[in-house]
Amino acid sequence: MKLVSVGCLALTGLLILAIPLSAQPAGGTTDKHADLRKQADTAYRERNFTRTVELTSQVLSENAQDPVALYLRGSARVEMGIASRDAKLIRVGVEDARKAISADGAKRTDFYLPYLYGMSHLTAIEGDKSHAEMAVQVATEVAGRDNVLNSSKSNLFYQKALAYSKLEDYSEAAAALQATLELDAKHLAAHLALADVLARKGDVNDADAAFSKAVELFPQNALVFNNRGMFYQTQNRNEEAIAAFTQAIALDGNHVPAHLNRGFTRLNTGDHAGAEGDFTRAIQLKPDNAPAYALRATAELLQHKTNEALQDYLKVIELRPSYPPARADIAFAYFFAGHYDTAAQAFEQALTLAPESKYLVPWRYASLSLAGQQAAANQAYGGIANKAAENRDWFDMLTLFFMGNLEERELLTSIDSKDASLRDAQLCEAYYFIGLKLQQQGQGDPSRYFRRAVQAQSKQLSAYRAAQLALERMQQ
Repeated sequence: MKLVSVGCLALTGLLILAIPLSAQPAGGTTDKHADLRKQADTAYRERNFTRTVELTSQVLSENAQDPVALYLRGSARVEMGIASRDAKLIRVGVEDARKAISADGAKRTDFYLPYLYGMSHLTAIEGDKSHAEMAVQVATEVAGRDNVLNSSKSNLFYQKALAYSKLEDYSEAAAALQATLELDAKHLAAHLALADVLARKGDVNDADAAFSKAVELFPQNALVFNNRGMFYQTQNRNEEAIAAFTQAIALDGNHVPAHLNRGFTRLNTGDHAGAEGDFTRAIQLKPDNAPAYALRATAELLQHKTNEALQDYLKVIELRPSYPPARADIAFAYFFAGHYDTAAQAFEQALTLAPESKYLVPWRYASLSLAGQQAAANQAYGGIANKAAENRDWFDMLTLFFMGNLEERELLTSIDSKDASLRDAQLCEAYYFIGLKLQQQGQGDPSRYFRRAVQAQSKQLSAYRAAQLALERMQQ
């Protein structure tokens, strides 16, 4: 169970501009689809993408070449595909955008936006750079055409910057964003994206200045303060982050990402009750938000509200039944509660859904062992002992230690000594599992190892939280 940031660090929407949705067709005939297109446009701006698709599909069932309907449907499908990380849906949206461009005779440059946006995100999801490279090429070509309005050109440069970001070419992304702002000094998305790109480049001071400029230009915009808070989060400036999220909430009490992000920061600073309150508010605002339930469950676990945490994790599984992290999270909850048999089953389900999640293997082995199912544990993972030493990874080493096939000294000397952050994480896990093994055997002083696990400061790890809980229970 690892904590991840839950907000949106850069506004990357399509920024659909005003289009003559009610324009009359040639010949003076009445356009019977004008009202449907207007409703679809309103639905899109309200981010009701499902409704947008429904309305535009009605239009297209009677006129398959309606460019505006194709444009809006493509935009909605791309947005939906990005939200669900569904490459197939993004591709369908991109195809709608292509048809819109063709049906319009490539006259309206704004019709290229969903195409560019979709192509960039295909690279992010599939790892194929050619999609974002094509987006850069097309955005450059279209922006260079004669008679392109500055308002349209700025959005094309912005999409070009987004494509460069997906290619992790942050210098070119920053240059494209600067070009965007030269054309439109109040392009909100570009200001936020520039701050993000500068931070990713490592230009922290320039990123901070870019956020300050955004605050100066948009002092009443909750998203600006939310994103600034997330920047502070990445810099471990937690008090400033909480203040920024609080300002975002003051400007817009219904801003779900700000509630989630403030709760996340409070969770990491030890204010578990405050974090729980923020996550509860996010759930009230959006009852189907699975990450909010998962985060609230973590806050509840850290307050020893085991039953409440389990209920929240079950809700996550209800909302996302095939989502492996949800199965892993509830497995950890059962483990922390001491329900090792149930935890072992849940870890098995998570590994079945995502066999690549090898970090769960030592936890499942420990769960079976602690549940008194040592024979089943050895049958499931005894093959690890037969691996050649050079083929064993860190999770094999943890499992072998708990299996009794590895000494404490051997486990600790196998820790990576080159990568400081990886070393810290492995120390945390090693010390926790050593303490857990001593606790199972009723030998030595497990608390000494649990304290070392906490001192490692890998707060994102399940081993860190498990060590915290173990120490607190020992003090009761």
